[in-house]
Amino acid sequence: MIKKVSFIGSIIHIISTEGAFETDMGTGIYEVSFLKDKVFVLLKYMELVGTDLYNRNILCLDEKGKQLWRVEDPDWYRSGKVRTENPFIGMGVPKDGTLIAATWDGFHIKIDINTGKLGKDWDYHK
Repeated sequence: MIKKVSFIGSIIHIISTEGAFETDMGTGIYEVSFLKDKVFVLLKYMELVGTDLYNRNILCLDEKGKQLWRVEDPDWYRSGKVRTENPFIGMGVPKDGTLIAATWDGFHIKIDINTGKLGKDWDYHK
């Protein structure tokens, strides 16, 4: 079970019942949240511009800092051969244990905490 999570730059520090662990995410971290044995990491999307990870900037780590998943690539952004960039800019874990993320365009979506798959229902908040 995770007790405490903190970060500086691209380094995340996890203190759990398994011990203390440190992981370099390779790019700046914007925000972290945790729930029992999972750490959710929102990477700084501006550092991912021009990469395949720009729209997939949320990851999940286990209590030792090992990556479990990266949020799935949102297919709804694709229209023919044109791709609209819409990275995640915020996230939170409400009391019900879900993971909710907000996109640059103002959409809120639930993300499956076990797989990183996006929910089907989108809410627009601007």
